[in-house]
Amino acid sequence: MVWDVTKHPARAAQSTLRGHNAPITCLTLGDNGEILSGDRDGKLVLWDLGGGCETRRLTGHRGHVTSVTWLEGHVMLSGAQ
Repeated sequence: MVWDVTKHPARAAQSTLRGHNAPITCLTLGDNGEILSGDRDGKLVLWDLGGGCETRRLTGHRGHVTSVTWLEGHVMLSGAQ
């Protein structure tokens, strides 16, 4: 979920990021307003924070994604078990 902590708790949830089939294990926010999340199935999902929608799905890891980070621009790193 994406939260706006300046609002009343009952209205603080801005959006729910739906798209992972397994529990999310890590996420990071990029400078461009995108979120990158990783899950236990080895998938990475790129999200548009403004719209709360999935923009890209990346696969390739065989184990749980344990870490994600942004480098410069649209370059990201991920690690898995």
